Amino acid sequence: MLRPSELVKLLEEDQSLLAFKFGSKGYLIWPLVRFQVILEILNEQNDLGNARSESKVSLYQIVKTLVQSFSKPPTSIQNKSILFFNSGITNVLNQEGRYFNRITDYFYFEIENQAALIEDTADKHLRWPRVHKNVYAHLPLRLKSAISRKIYKPKLNLDDSLIIKELLESIGFKIGRLLQEKTWKRIRDIIERNCLEFQSSIQTYVEFFKAKRPKIIFVEDGSYGSRSYIIIAAHSLKIPVAELQHGFVNEEHHAYNLGNGLLNIKIVKDYYPDYLLMYGDFWSSAVKIPGQKIVIGNPFLSEKLAALKPKVADNQILFLSSGITFQETSAFLSRLIPYAINKGFTLTLRPHPLEMKQANEKYSALIKQGLIIDKESDLYESISRSKMIVGETSTALFEAMAVKVPVFLFNSSYTRTYITEGIKIPKITIENIESIFNPYSFDMNDLSGYFWANSWKANFGEFIKRYIE
Repeated sequence: MLRPSELVKLLEEDQSLLAFKFGSKGYLIWPLVRFQVILEILNEQNDLGNARSESKVSLYQIVKTLVQSFSKPPTSIQNKSILFFNSGITNVLNQEGRYFNRITDYFYFEIENQAALIEDTADKHLRWPRVHKNVYAHLPLRLKSAISRKIYKPKLNLDDSLIIKELLESIGFKIGRLLQEKTWKRIRDIIERNCLEFQSSIQTYVEFFKAKRPKIIFVEDGSYGSRSYIIIAAHSLKIPVAELQHGFVNEEHHAYNLGNGLLNIKIVKDYYPDYLLMYGDFWSSAVKIPGQKIVIGNPFLSEKLAALKPKVADNQILFLSSGITFQETSAFLSRLIPYAINKGFTLTLRPHPLEMKQANEKYSALIKQGLIIDKESDLYESISRSKMIVGETSTALFEAMAVKVPVFLFNSSYTRTYITEGIKIPKITIENIESIFNPYSFDMNDLSGYFWANSWKANFGEFIKRYIE
């Protein structure tokens, strides 16, 4: 088992990976690709999969997305000093049939007169209509960059290709492990694709920011590297960049933990957000990033808890899928289903958002055994209706504690890769599966403020006031 922190130490204990640059301006390669490259190595070494399920998109859906996107392009934003770049996957459907972004919308409503949201597609469609109108499609900006690639056909020159070859050799030397040829090919493809995308995109965003003149931008997944062209473009114009915590982070989340050789290097900071706004002290203490960590709270959780009506839980065990360990999960659930039925419980699986569309097909064999697929759009409703929660590495396990529902950690290879021993949640495996029905004594209520800071409105107001006119 290779842990992310071990791999980060092997790769980034010194600054040598920063020697690899590309393009006429000498942009660093490693910050653009480190998350994806490390993930590829971890997935091979630990035999982990991918949560994403591909689904076919109809011509009608493509046309609809294009029409929606070009009816609300980011270029039509007027007089907004704060811009949010959102991943559409974090939009959740409410009871009125409109989408609410669980990461940004509560923050947005505090500053709505001065802010606008720019959103990506999710599963190749826009999760619209939204709960407010001040939202714009990111796709036109992305297409402008793509068209630039088609017209000018930028290619990595011979020097860049040699540098990438040397980078791959350096990675192989540092990790001291043999990787499959197909893994090296995927890593090379990732590096080349990210470099070309960065090269053709950065000018698009420089021009956009010059035209819109925001005082600050928020970039979801800003620390992952794949959006570095947005961050570099903003920083070139002295525009600060913030990122909102969107889920589980700890010492093993390599997007948010840089090695000692990179952490305090000025040129590395240019590729990362200046601020990371976090849920609580627990999460803040577990990450090592170039930017400043600011504890704000989790407004979506706080507001949901305040509105959640007490209810009698069903005899339901809710399993939270990671989408990563399908074979292990299937074997575990196949064993758990008869135990649950014998004890008078139903077993419900809540798919990972990236596998939701294909869940019925993917888990069809388990459905025949009695598994139920959770289609409830509101996670907290599903949690509050459950007698217990089982899951892998997931923010939702900690959220369930706040709802006062017992939780168990499915001790899969994914869990063992990313969860440290410091997280004292009871672990469950196929071998001790019956213990899930024993009396439950684990209680972390006294630590709720450590995980989820109070007074998110006041905390956010204090942070954002310097950017409000």
